[in-house]
Amino acid sequence: LALVRGGAEVVLACRDVKKAGAARANMASALEAAGVFRYNLQVAKLNLGSLSSVQQFADSWTRSSRPLHMLCLNAGVMAIPEYTTSADGIELTMATNHLGHFALTKALSSALEASAPARVVTVSSEAHRNPSRPLNVDDLPPSKDKYDDWGAYQQSKLANILFSNELARRLNERSAGVTSNALHPGVIVTELGRQQFLKGSALLAAFQDRNVEQGAATSVYCLTSKNLEGVSGKYFRDCAEVPASPFALDVEAAQRLWRWSEKVVADHRR
Repeated sequence: LALVRGGAEVVLACRDVKKAGAARANMASALEAAGVFRYNLQVAKLNLGSLSSVQQFADSWTRSSRPLHMLCLNAGVMAIPEYTTSADGIELTMATNHLGHFALTKALSSALEASAPARVVTVSSEAHRNPSRPLNVDDLPPSKDKYDDWGAYQQSKLANILFSNELARRLNERSAGVTSNALHPGVIVTELGRQQFLKGSALLAAFQDRNVEQGAATSVYCLTSKNLEGVSGKYFRDCAEVPASPFALDVEAAQRLWRWSEKVVADHRR
């Protein structure tokens, strides 16, 4: 909403277009109640748990020749009780929270670089610290016999930061004019916790530290702040840079994750 009020053309790219349409209607009402009647707020179909859906969305965007100055990677699932796979046969938490974001960013890289300066912002979580363990690169894609619901979420949030950092490194090498940063939005009661009660909605409610609007603040800051011009490869919380966990700064793990992700996406397109 803040981006729209600031004059940005915003596309809500969502798996459930009916819910996205309802969200758009609520946002439109809020804008008009505030006296804003000229705005560009659209809805598009995008399922980050499906590589085909990601490619379809990216192809459509590329054909439109529209500029892309801000890409906010915000899809997420949490604490899925049982081992579940995506349409592509990848454990669903890693598929949605990391691989879909990776594939989307790669597919839109030309649009981002053509629109430079541009920013990619990946919504991670402080959950990347707990349990405190490195990304198990040797178990990619995550296997059924090693699955645990909260561990899968932690690994995917750790993967978010590793991806963001490696993307920043690669963009910097090319002087692409595109930055990449990751962030923790805060603990917010949303539908993210719908998969379980104790490890989902009840957990979020117990540790909630802000409302939805406040939870969007760091994303908006990373996407728009003039203070972050040229800043890349960092991790933010409460609109300030903070250190990520040591495991999130593992360059070798980030590069291995990137290579695995590239291979999965390439194999899917064959």
